[in-house]
Amino acid sequence: MAFRLKAIKPKTNARNAARTIQAVKSVMEAARDGALKDYLSCTRSWDHTVVFEAIQTKDGWIVGTEDEVFQYVDEGTEPHTIAPKPGNALRFYAGGAPKSTPHIIGSNPGRRGDQLVFTRKPVHHPGTEAREFTEEIHKKWEAKLPDMMQEEITKAIG
Repeated sequence: MAFRLKAIKPKTNARNAARTIQAVKSVMEAARDGALKDYLSCTRSWDHTVVFEAIQTKDGWIVGTEDEVFQYVDEGTEPHTIAPKPGNALRFYAGGAPKSTPHIIGSNPGRRGDQLVFTRKPVHHPGTEAREFTEEIHKKWEAKLPDMMQEEITKAIG
């Protein structure tokens, strides 16, 4: 026994197809701009400037940064030893409050510690808990995109 498959295409016109394509493009650009704003809000209070970029692909956009400091905060760090350079001392403030919170898109002023420490000995850093900005931004826009897309397509061809 043999059978044949044939695609059944919905009847559409070129005008609706063009409007749909433009609606999808518009939503993807809005998501790109929103993700960039979210990333910038994560570093707004930092003294270190992070440059974020959006790169267009055939499927949409890649938004992010190659900044090493951002990566340390985003992904966290393992406990490690910090040793002074020969002939120098380490100088840092102990205590304080971080400028960001894990799983929260955004930043706050934080607070520098009030105990100034000088030491010529290595110190143990306990590591930094990952803030997971990238994961949170991805989840946010992945959840928003279907409704945004449907709304724009409906407006475009409705």
